[in-house]
Amino acid sequence: MQVFLQGKQGIFDIKNHRFILDPKFDKIDGCDNNTQRISLNGKYGVINENAQLIVPIKFDYISPCFSNNLGFASDKNKVGYINKKGEFVIPAKFETVTPFKYGFAQVKLDKNKKFGLINTKGDLVLPFDFDSIFYIEPLATSDSKLGKIKEVNKDVSTDKGQKFFVVEKNVNLELWIIIENGLLSLKTI
Repeated sequence: MQVFLQGKQGIFDIKNHRFILDPKFDKIDGCDNNTQRISLNGKYGVINENAQLIVPIKFDYISPCFSNNLGFASDKNKVGYINKKGEFVIPAKFETVTPFKYGFAQVKLDKNKKFGLINTKGDLVLPFDFDSIFYIEPLATSDSKLGKIKEVNKDVSTDKGQKFFVVEKNVNLELWIIIENGLLSLKTI
């Protein structure tokens, strides 16, 4: 159970009447029961479900959630992706990132530049050419952009072997289809 004492947070075991994690942290939060992000003196780390430190409290920022077993973390004003051991799997070289969703994340190298898309290995799958990138949920058939994907009365948006992204480039929309084997296809919508 999370507790607050004099403005600090900790974790208390009600059953055994003892602190598992002393209330000395600035913040404890997360998205699941397996890991929690903790912060102390402006630095971040991660604890597991047993309140054991698994990612050292050394990062300038860590995302509260891990997706595809990766969380983003910042170090020296650059952002990369770490595993649950606190190791950079994708180097901290980005200005802006998003969490991974279905194996892809939107990234930007420089503040005033364009977005690209990477996979969980850090490979660039869409170039740094886009103002925005939107993943189309396979079941989001009511989305107006999704309606533009339909071809010859066949909705290919739910094909399991494909991932669909609508990207915006200079106010024009394009549809990029990423097929599971890494091939790319482009359609203008």
